[in-house]
Amino acid sequence: MLGMRLVLLVMVATLGCGDVIPTDANAKCFDGMDNEGAPDERADCADPQCSDVATCVASTDNAGVVVAADAPCPAGFEGGETLLHRGLRPGACEGCGCDVGVTECTARLWTYPDNNTCVNDIGLSGGAMLGITITTACTADPLYYTMSPAGLRADITATPTCTPTGSATPADPEWTETTKFCAASQVGAGCGSGQACVPKAAAPADQCVLASDGAACGGFASTEQWFTGADDQRTCGVCFCSGVGGDCSDMVVEIGSDYSCGAFGNNLADNTTICFDQAPYSPKAQLIGTSTPPIGCTSDASPSGTITPTGGSTLCCGPQG
Repeated sequence: MLGMRLVLLVMVATLGCGDVIPTDANAKCFDGMDNEGAPDERADCADPQCSDVATCVASTDNAGVVVAADAPCPAGFEGGETLLHRGLRPGACEGCGCDVGVTECTARLWTYPDNNTCVNDIGLSGGAMLGITITTACTADPLYYTMSPAGLRADITATPTCTPTGSATPADPEWTETTKFCAASQVGAGCGSGQACVPKAAAPADQCVLASDGAACGGFASTEQWFTGADDQRTCGVCFCSGVGGDCSDMVVEIGSDYSCGAFGNNLADNTTICFDQAPYSPKAQLIGTSTPPIGCTSDASPSGTITPTGGSTLCCGPQG
């Protein structure tokens, strides 16, 4: 009997008068009451026994924590979720397609005034350009009537073609950064004016307040602007295509004679010259051979209009002690 009395005395001496350790710290640190004895003297954040779970932040607004966008809100911060974004990227127009067509070949010709100029045009930059575009159809008129040039130079151009298909619409915008703000679901007492007693975040940098756009963040280490959405006023024009690959390497300009086209042995490949001892008389010309079709196409459409972020907010984080 005496032994039991000694044990009880030891327990009373250890706890001390009025020192009741909360059995549920999270609940008793946000109930607005002094759980150690005298009412309203050391409630919640003012109670040293709550220092591990509760903290005062400079806020009369929306206090909480930030977590990864796909993470759940932690206990004590289940008062509402807000996805926050920044770094708006509009994205291109999408929905266009292409059908591969053919490679269209055209050529321009230059004449040389004398044989020496023709032979020595190593850089293929001399001569006078004729105002005729050569295609696979025989020219309607001769290349020249009265002059007798000493040579000709050809430049053959390949234009791969495609037919656009589909209808373009703006792609969904993307954000370079997204995070989630979790509002405090437990708010207690025991803080000074203009402060809120809320659960303590796992990391100080995650302890935040989501304030109005442009608000000052006094008492916090960082100030960042974030947005909740975007006003998208973009439209897309008609689809257009560009061919990829294709060439006219097997095509040559056939120089005819006497107001006609025909095989007279005067053929010009791309970026080559032919120097005459005697130029053919009033020749017509055409491209002959087979072009290589495109290997594919790229499609696009021109965007217009604007997209602007909306729902601007100031995220104040990392309370300074």
